Amino acid sequence: MIFNSSFFRRSDWEKVGGYNENMVYGWEDYDFWLSILELGREVVQIPEPLYLYRQVSNSRSERLTRDRQINCYAQLFHNHPRLYSDHISTLFEHIVEMREDIHQTHARLGQTIEELRQTHGKLGQSLDELTQSQDKLALYRQLLDLIQTSKFWKLRNGWISLKQLLKPGMNGSLDKLLAEVAAKDPATHIPPSLALSKAKEANQRLARTGTAWLPSVCVPTSAGNAAKRCFL
Repeated sequence: MIFNSSFFRRSDWEKVGGYNENMVYGWEDYDFWLSILELGREVVQIPEPLYLYRQVSNSRSERLTRDRQINCYAQLFHNHPRLYSDHISTLFEHIVEMREDIHQTHARLGQTIEELRQTHGKLGQSLDELTQSQDKLALYRQLLDLIQTSKFWKLRNGWISLKQLLKPGMNGSLDKLLAEVAAKDPATHIPPSLALSKAKEANQRLARTGTAWLPSVCVPTSAGNAAKRCFL
């Protein structure tokens, strides 16, 4: 592409008659360069950025409609019929290349549309799965609320608290209370052998019924001290 700021000889300008006035919609510089080429002149490009081109809105180029572009191309052909005829193969090469680019772009566009459809289908499936998961989560929350407000849950919490209370060393006041009771009333003392036997029997009965755990059973080893033996 030759810019309108390119240098040329004044004598060449005078030979071709400058800008052609029949280019009423613009592109008069385009027509002028074609006239220079018809003189047999060569075009040399300087490989440096030496020109700044500013584009503004509502310029003459921006206002050039489709019909006026067609008029400009037709006028160029009428002004330079010999030049176009000598290089008609180059023109058709560009037309064929443009058609190929259009076909390739159309094929890529079709592929992109198909990928978008597949992605849309996967997105819809993911949204359905998300909705199902949210419904399940809401159901599980309802079930959890029902369990936590049930009598069974309250009984379970009480039993866990009692089990923690009966563990040795977990509650010093309970240990002290057992020691005081054993010291004041020797009749409450349970022989260790009997306590062990009873604990084993209870553990076997609970194992047969499927019970998974049993609270600690703690008894004093003697009536005079706070030492205890604990069985699970």
